[in-house]
Amino acid sequence: MRHLVLLGLVAGVGLLGGCNQTDRAEVRQEVKGMRQQMQGAAENARQATADAALSGKVKTALATRKGLDMPKPHIDVDAKAGHVVLKGDVASRAQAELAERVAMEIEGVTSVDNQLMLRVPAKGSDSGANAPANP
Repeated sequence: MRHLVLLGLVAGVGLLGGCNQTDRAEVRQEVKGMRQQMQGAAENARQATADAALSGKVKTALATRKGLDMPKPHIDVDAKAGHVVLKGDVASRAQAELAERVAMEIEGVTSVDNQLMLRVPAKGSDSGANAPANP
């Protein structure tokens, strides 16, 4: 893609020989704008890749940490620029606190928003209700 854009720019510059000064300035300004857009898109892609990698590291650490094993663990991880959000269900406050500590141990994590919910069995029922794990 980048090669096509550069080829288009080279062709455009070659055609500028017959253009006046104002036309050349307009083309230069458009090229500058396209370059800035490409740089912005590349930075967004780098950040999205870094966020996905960080999220994966946290998920792996949570999945392999003793004390977070449950019959059906359910912890979702969202990472953005070092900020990690934990959502889902845990069996105890201790598990919620452990999950937060595990996430903070990961290189690149700058903060953790622990939104984990404590799975509390409803009275007289096998199904559980959720309560915040960190009141």
